[in-house]
Amino acid sequence: MIKPIKKLGQNFLVDKKISEKLVSYLCVESGDTIIEIGPGKGALTSILVSKSPLESKIIAVEIDERFIRLLNLKFTPKTNVKIVHANILDYLPTFKCEKKLKIIGALPYYITSPILHSVIKMNPQPEIAVFVVQKEVGEKVANIKNKMNYLAAFIQAFYDVTYLGVIKKEKFDPVPSVDSAIIKLTKNEVHLTHSNINEYEDFLHSKFKHPKKMINKVFTKEELSEYSVSGELRPHEIDIKTWLNLFRASK
Repeated sequence: MIKPIKKLGQNFLVDKKISEKLVSYLCVESGDTIIEIGPGKGALTSILVSKSPLESKIIAVEIDERFIRLLNLKFTPKTNVKIVHANILDYLPTFKCEKKLKIIGALPYYITSPILHSVIKMNPQPEIAVFVVQKEVGEKVANIKNKMNYLAAFIQAFYDVTYLGVIKKEKFDPVPSVDSAIIKLTKNEVHLTHSNINEYEDFLHSKFKHPKKMINKVFTKEELSEYSVSGELRPHEIDIKTWLNLFRASK
């Protein structure tokens, strides 16, 4: 029996019905390339295989070498599955794909934000991503409470975010300390080019540095007037469209 390693954030989803829902949200089509983050014992991978056309390609990226042999034994006969032993944060920046790309996985809580950033910075970016994340993070990314934050402003510049519900912590083994949530990222119309990503990221970092200050402290009158934005607003009161306009005005 392979015991989960706490420092790797290994909490395995044990509810098959929820796993099947995750795969259905991915909307797999013939010819898709699918990256699964952290397959572990391969429970979700098995559902991906059963629900995906043979013409699709499944790449399961696992950091824990203890699972690699198990995964290879389980999936090597499947011609559309490739097992990769790698750190996902090292793998994503180097990945190239000419097919339509989709990504799925339950993200380790301690590296959720770095993974989300890596996904955004992929070239090409995935068409759809379905993730299980900490409930609080899911609410932030989807801006559930209508209170904009840096992470939501960054991701929503490239993706429409759908909050698909809560997964109770008891659905995982071992049981984590908090509930999780399912979020779906769907590529939206291109607001920014890939070359703008780092610049936009730096822009948001600087503007959210003092979230309680009115934005007339961090933008010029000319920048605010170009899109008729009130200087009395705080960063959390600005929607994604306005953030993008302010970014354009600042250039």
